[in-house]
Amino acid sequence: MKRFAPALALIVAAAIALIAPVAANAGATVSPRTLPAGQAMFALSCDPSVSDLHSVDAATAVSTQVGTGTQTENFCSYQPAWDAQTKTAYFLDETTYPFRLSTMNIATGVHTVGAQFTDGDAFPSIDAIAISPTGVAYATSGATLYSLNLTDATLARIGTGEHENLYGFAFNPAGVLYGLDYNSNLYAVNTSSGESTLVTTLSFPSGEESVNSLGIQFDSSGILWVANTSTGPGRAVLWSVDLTAANPSASAVPSGAFIVGGTYFSTEALLIVPCAGPVFTSAAEVAGTVGSTFTFTATTSGGAGTTFAITAGTLPAGLVLDAATGIISGTPAGAGTSAFTITATNVCGMTAQPFTLAVAAAAPAAAPVVHLPVVSG
Repeated sequence: MKRFAPALALIVAAAIALIAPVAANAGATVSPRTLPAGQAMFALSCDPSVSDLHSVDAATAVSTQVGTGTQTENFCSYQPAWDAQTKTAYFLDETTYPFRLSTMNIATGVHTVGAQFTDGDAFPSIDAIAISPTGVAYATSGATLYSLNLTDATLARIGTGEHENLYGFAFNPAGVLYGLDYNSNLYAVNTSSGESTLVTTLSFPSGEESVNSLGIQFDSSGILWVANTSTGPGRAVLWSVDLTAANPSASAVPSGAFIVGGTYFSTEALLIVPCAGPVFTSAAEVAGTVGSTFTFTATTSGGAGTTFAITAGTLPAGLVLDAATGIISGTPAGAGTSAFTITATNVCGMTAQPFTLAVAAAAPAAAPVVHLPVVSG
């Protein structure tokens, strides 16, 4: 069964909006899981009410808009995948048909539209993509597994399995490819033959009328994370599952409904990537002079998408910090030493760095030269 088309999804969204929101993890008796250190979770939208990309707190599903909040008309992403070799996030772009293999900048939230999926003769309706830890890419359509060229989105048929459509598709840390269908049947997929083996049928005790499994990802510890659609006002709910448990379904833990700024949103596309907070690389002691133009840049290794803020102390009078660039500029108005802290934040974390800025008094003006009149003999 195929997912809702975007137009139908809008109708469903309007109907859901009439229902009073409730907590997606109400009644949970276990603590939500968190991601291992050094990893970050993202959700790509399939919802016109929010921007295209959000960073996600895995323990709560509370989400934060990435960057300035690029909001593309009719944007809809299905299963994304991270290429660890090129540090690139690819996703199944269903904004237009035929579907495309596009990329997403996880620092800025800006995506680049890519090539159409093609097997050379046609444009198959792809259900999901996955990239192995070594950078080998695959796509699936119905029961068919393809190898996927990440440069031009061309497909080469590998074989078929015993499953139907796999909308969740991801490699675990050991390099085993898993697929999850709409009804929560989890398969291991042989990347050489396309054959599939049923591993387990998951059950998510949400208490709702209908739960359908869609996007999946594995974290570095092997925990499976699942984004489910729901009939409740949460619209999409984040779960985590321990596949090593004797009963994986009994290990399912809800984090909550995906929500950003008080708005529940629909997502079918989870992405987990290695990630680190910004690290300051600029000097911590700076000097300036009263009355002279001053410019200093607080630099970090965080790259695009890092923002800056004064979180302790104050800048000398006459100077301001640009939150987007980390540049302190202006003309110091008085001498003295100021101590302050700048906090740099990106989608993966934040780092605080103390700074001191010593402003020297302006050099006194030179005394005017007095020329005595020359008296001739």
